Amino acid sequence: MYIIIPFESFQPNNVFFGKRQTNNMVSYCYFTNVMYSTPNYSMTNIMFRINIQPQSIKITNEMMYISFDTNYTKHKDLTSHISSLETQILKLYRGTKDNVYNQENITNQLMKGVLKLHLSAVLKSTYENYNENNLNVLLRISGIWENEYSKVGLIYKFILPNKQNQESNDHHTYIPEYIH
Repeated sequence: MYIIIPFESFQPNNVFFGKRQTNNMVSYCYFTNVMYSTPNYSMTNIMFRINIQPQSIKITNEMMYISFDTNYTKHKDLTSHISSLETQILKLYRGTKDNVYNQENITNQLMKGVLKLHLSAVLKSTYENYNENNLNVLLRISGIWENEYSKVGLIYKFILPNKQNQESNDHHTYIPEYIH
C-alpha cells in the first residue's frame, strides 16, 4: 500500500532528513534519506500521484517513455507544483547555502515532456499495447544526493501502478488528506 500526499496537502515542515552517508554506488557522492512525518503517519519516502495525458507511450527493453504536451495547462500546473516542491525540499536540506540542481532533476524531466520509467518484465507485457488518455504515475522521492562540489538533487523515481489500479483509480492507495 502506498501513502500518497496530495500536492496541496504537502507541508515542508513535515520533511525530515536521515544521516548523511557515503554513497556506495557513486564515488565522491553522499546520500541522505528523506522522510515525511505527521502526527498520524511516518514514511521513509515521499509519494505523489501525478496524472498525465500522454501523447505517446513507447516501450523498449526495460524502459517506458511517456511523452506529453508540456504546453497543456494541466501539465504546466503539474510542473509548477513539482518545481515548488523540489525547491522547498532542497532549500530545507541546504539551509541558507545556494542550491545547485542536477541536470536530470524532476522539474527538468517534466519540462522535456517525457517521463522515463523502468519496467519489470511483468509490467512490460501488461503495458505492451497500453494507450490511455489519462495515466496515473507515482512520483517517489526517496533521498538527496550531494557530490564533492556541493551540488545537490533529489533522488526520485516514477512508478507505474499496475494496470488494474490504473483502471480502478488506484483503490489500494491510501490518501492522507482523509485523515483528520
